[in-house]
Amino acid sequence: MKTFILMSMLMVWGLSGCQNNAETSTVATDPSVQNERIDESVANTEYDSIEDFLADSNEDVMAVNSQPVSRSATPSNATNFSATDTNVSVAISYISVTYECEINEDAFKLKLVTYRSDNGEEQLAEVMESNPNFLEEKEIGEQLIYYAPGSEYDWFNFYAMVVDGKLIVMDIEKGYDEHMEAILENLVFQ
Repeated sequence: MKTFILMSMLMVWGLSGCQNNAETSTVATDPSVQNERIDESVANTEYDSIEDFLADSNEDVMAVNSQPVSRSATPSNATNFSATDTNVSVAISYISVTYECEINEDAFKLKLVTYRSDNGEEQLAEVMESNPNFLEEKEIGEQLIYYAPGSEYDWFNFYAMVVDGKLIVMDIEKGYDEHMEAILENLVFQ
């Protein structure tokens, strides 16, 4: 539930440009802004794959390197990673790619969201200010990332970070957080 609320808040901030509270309260009653929020959900364009999206757009999107990778000199401790994108959803403020990942014998789902604006630091700061103690700062590999566990009713745990000015949000299926370092090693802008 917290993840859903946070994702909704991030989408609203993306549309309103992270305005301050006084401006946001007057905008919230503006019917044109309410119509934009409705348009956000209606304006989604779905693609079957990241390749289909990239053929139709010149926009950069964070993606998981989908080529199978073996990382080890010795087969006994090799980590085999693969990711297959199954859906791309494009909205006014974000691009979301859903993956089916496999690491060794673990298979799990990952949703990777790239927000389209270049004010990711501001968006993340707004989330942290409005939800104190919701996000926990972690360092995974060499990447600073923010984590929030999903509630008992959620299927996913939440991670957020800023890369090249863009807010990146990852929802990983519960029980597979141990694979975040391998996922982060395989993230690329396409």
